[in-house]
Amino acid sequence: AALDKGLDKDPRMAAALDIRRKDQLAKAYLEDYIKAHPVSDAEVQAMYDKAKAAPMEPEYKARHILVKTEAEAKKIIADLGKKARFEDLAKKLSKDPGSAKNGGALDWTDRRAFVPEFSEALAGLKKGETTKTPVKTQFGYHVIRVDDTRQPTLPPLDAVRGEITKQLQQQRVRDAISAARAGAKIE
Repeated sequence: AALDKGLDKDPRMAAALDIRRKDQLAKAYLEDYIKAHPVSDAEVQAMYDKAKAAPMEPEYKARHILVKTEAEAKKIIADLGKKARFEDLAKKLSKDPGSAKNGGALDWTDRRAFVPEFSEALAGLKKGETTKTPVKTQFGYHVIRVDDTRQPTLPPLDAVRGEITKQLQQQRVRDAISAARAGAKIE
């Protein structure tokens, strides 16, 4: 009915249809490119070996108490020196909604997941240590304690084969797009 009414001739509709057509063609081209350039087992193994050879950042299991002022953070550090329990102070005083209810506990994580100031303070602590001075970040002032550290291990190749294959395919797609752009005649 829309064709009978000539709605496909409207300039806006024609432009929208042309964009959709080109999107579908681009998608088909990339799918065909992936089929024509499959990822080999050797490439997957090479990428896994490269990751295995790279140094791995330790992971930290830490707690923190986030407050608005440096004075509040200094008082918390003093109270901890007087044998106050970190977990109790975190539940009572921390402004971090995600960790306060759990006594300030943060999940095991690589320090690069945090803002630089927090990350540097975390890396400077040993197991069981608490920051001696407040750590200022964009969120406020933190008192941080490291409960444990561990060296992560790479999962077996078979467990990550699909993910590695997907990463290699995505790189192939980026390469195909770059090559198409480089060879395109843009008017």
